[in-house]
Amino acid sequence: MNITGKGIVTALIDDGLDYESPDLKDNYSPEGSWDYNDNRPNPKPMLENDYHGTRCAGEIAAAKGNDYCGVGVAYDSKVSGIRILSAEISSEEEAVAMIYGLDVNDIYSCSWGPPDNGRSMDVPPKVVRSAMLKGIQEGRNGKGALYVFASGNGASRGDSCNFDGYTNSIYSLTVSAIDYKGLHPIYSESCTAVMVSTYSSGSGEHIHTTDINGKCSTTHGGTSAAAPLAAGIYALILEANPALTWRDVQYLTVLSAAEIDPYDGTWQDSAVEGRKYSPKYGWGKIDAEKMVKMAQNNWTLLKPQSWYYMPYQITELSISNEVAEVQDSFTISAEMLKKFNFERIEQITVTVDINSGKRGAVEVDIVSPNGIVSPLAVRRGHDQDKLGFRKWAFSSVAHWGETGEGTWTIKVRNTEDTNAIDFRGWQLRVFGECIDPALAKRFDMNEDYSKLNFEKEEPMSSNTTSTISYTGSQVQTLAQTKIISVSTTLATESATVTISSEESDKEKAPATSVVPTKSTAFSSLPTASSTATAAPDENGSYPHTDNSKHYIAYFSALTFAGFLFLFYIFKNRRKPGRARRREDFEFDIIRPDDDESSRFEFDDSDSSEEGDDHNRQDRGRRRDSDFGVFDDDATSLNMADTKLGKDTNSKDPGELSEFDLGNSQLTGYDKTDAIIRDAKNKENDESRILNSKKKYGGAKQHIDATERSNLVSASAASDSTTSTSDEEH
Repeated sequence: MNITGKGIVTALIDDGLDYESPDLKDNYSPEGSWDYNDNRPNPKPMLENDYHGTRCAGEIAAAKGNDYCGVGVAYDSKVSGIRILSAEISSEEEAVAMIYGLDVNDIYSCSWGPPDNGRSMDVPPKVVRSAMLKGIQEGRNGKGALYVFASGNGASRGDSCNFDGYTNSIYSLTVSAIDYKGLHPIYSESCTAVMVSTYSSGSGEHIHTTDINGKCSTTHGGTSAAAPLAAGIYALILEANPALTWRDVQYLTVLSAAEIDPYDGTWQDSAVEGRKYSPKYGWGKIDAEKMVKMAQNNWTLLKPQSWYYMPYQITELSISNEVAEVQDSFTISAEMLKKFNFERIEQITVTVDINSGKRGAVEVDIVSPNGIVSPLAVRRGHDQDKLGFRKWAFSSVAHWGETGEGTWTIKVRNTEDTNAIDFRGWQLRVFGECIDPALAKRFDMNEDYSKLNFEKEEPMSSNTTSTISYTGSQVQTLAQTKIISVSTTLATESATVTISSEESDKEKAPATSVVPTKSTAFSSLPTASSTATAAPDENGSYPHTDNSKHYIAYFSALTFAGFLFLFYIFKNRRKPGRARRREDFEFDIIRPDDDESSRFEFDDSDSSEEGDDHNRQDRGRRRDSDFGVFDDDATSLNMADTKLGKDTNSKDPGELSEFDLGNSQLTGYDKTDAIIRDAKNKENDESRILNSKKKYGGAKQHIDATERSNLVSASAASDSTTSTSDEEH
């Protein structure tokens, strides 16, 4: 076959990439790389624990034949590094990072996400969702960039990846983990957004790969290691057939994945002939050889994307302090689907509005006309949130191949008799292949395709039957020409960013040009209207206060505060090799004996304090998290299914096992001068900063005051016509 990933580039959005490593230096792509944390072209790891991205990159593109740590899955492909995880970052900076080097990078590998503590629910800000939409519409010359996400390591805490707006995006290829025995490790999150699974740590074994500082790692693992392994395989697929769209790659994944652990009870039949689906394993274990052969052998490209939005249904169904279930149904006719030029389903999303005294006690299922069940929300014992689900969009790939015609039923269950539920409404959206390519349209995130706006219009009542019962448990756009110079608008919740694709100096970070609009969201100075006015005295005069006697005290306080600030900066200044990471990482270190302890159990106890809400109340703020940090010694992992070369012992002591571990043009994204201007103004952007590390991180580029003002207000109009359920779709 001689497929080695040649010509394909995978970007690691992570904490850096050691491009001087003997394993990576010959396969490094500087054109697709940028360090947002230190504002420079090359994403060199600077902290002593900035090893995560390098380890992931080694799985993909570690060179063959150099007698070093190992061999990458796509050892002739290139890797680039987009460093954002080692400091604070704003939503706008994260958005630009998601499409950085779009004329160079074919695949974006992301082994990070919101906290997987079994309590949080988090969705990307709209500016980030818009960037991902741009990536799949305009990347790879209109065929679409691939976004590969790790499903998460929170399963032992009872978490599910459907509570993560990154992994449940229809634009993401979400990857869960299996161990070398082909079994589901206790850390790997399940949900109906999981597309496929592949190898990582478990049962006492870990992944061997490249490490920073000229070393090799024998302790890499978690779903962090599964995602780049899949990304490397996708690099092989794109070399085998460069004409594939992002949806073709998803479809090939569905058709080629190998069923594993057949006696696991989560498998169910699907509408795809001969295929079964499991929220644990997705469509099965990714099969590189089979997928390459299918891609090469006269694969017929899919017709453009189409979609259908069901009218929003008001339900007003309640459960009061009892273990019970309520249902609501909606029937989709063939005429409705034909009107929307819709032929068959690939993915669905279900947006729900549910009030609950304890969100973690709520379970939600969607049942298709063919009887296929998607468990969208599972019980989370740690989730004490009292707000419930406010127009949260779940997603599922389990209904692939269905027509969508018939009656869809949603089931909402209360699993605790001390909890009350108010099921207020829901909406189903189906995405898939169109009937007539000539009628295909380009998807617009700001368009309300149901013609019903949650905030402005009265939703249609359902002409369906609602029931209550007791229970003891539970378009794609085809580019016509190569785009040489474009100006595109990123419609955002907090920003409308116009990104120019004109060529610029590579030594500059991406530049953002913005149309001035009125905004106060990022204002750091008080205005006349915001200044308090003293009331007049009884004579109608305004009182005057002599503050001169306080000047000395004020000056002394300011001097002392300045001294403390300088001391803090000096103490925490970043130096190469010195860790400045916060210690409240999301994931605990997973020991080999923990992998054996319980394959099917997790801690579902209620350990949170009453009313503890771990959500990100401010959409621009993130919590710390980290996929796949495993520092214990472990034996080597021999993975014959992905073997393309031989690992040899080099810098790292101990025996290493055999483990094997592309290009469009949208000129200028990697050279855009986007978010670099005023460092001081960054301090006034508290509401838009993502306090993240490892899984999330941050950039030190900044937008000047005028740009900040424009970025927030420009999307206000679009937010007034688009509900929060529009997130990733």
